[in-house]
Amino acid sequence: TVAEVRDILSFAARRGIPVTVRGAATGNYGQCIPLEGGILLDLAALDRVLEISADGIATCEPGARLGVIESTARKSGWELRCYPSTYQKASVGGFLAGGSGGIGSISHGVLRDNQTVRWIKLLTLEPEPREILLEGRDVFKALHAWGTNGVFVEVGLTLAPRTDWAQLA
Repeated sequence: TVAEVRDILSFAARRGIPVTVRGAATGNYGQCIPLEGGILLDLAALDRVLEISADGIATCEPGARLGVIESTARKSGWELRCYPSTYQKASVGGFLAGGSGGIGSISHGVLRDNQTVRWIKLLTLEPEPREILLEGRDVFKALHAWGTNGVFVEVGLTLAPRTDWAQLA
């Protein structure tokens, strides 16, 4: 839960213990591997798609798999604008923390473009963790920062109208 994450961050900050945040561990940069001990904070259980709004905004917890977000959004007439090739297994928090583009980027831009990421709620690593809401251009403070400046607890993504795709090889 978010309360448990807050307690862990407070514990770590009070004792000077490093925290490495892990989503689905599909990243290929090594960002979710602790180098020298500490706490490995696995956010896989924070995996809910909280809402797909009528105007095409997905509200999700950071451990939500992109494939689940995609299938949930498609039921409401929407789809993700941009996602990595590992989207069936990758978490949205990990993608926002370490990714930048992927499938859909040509049509909709990368994560930094066109308000694809509407907001990020994060907790700080302090004795009394603060919840910070980043919106608009402020989301750039946390995108592609590998969780070094806060732990995501909720994200809002702009979706695109659903397209019925066909694949041909």
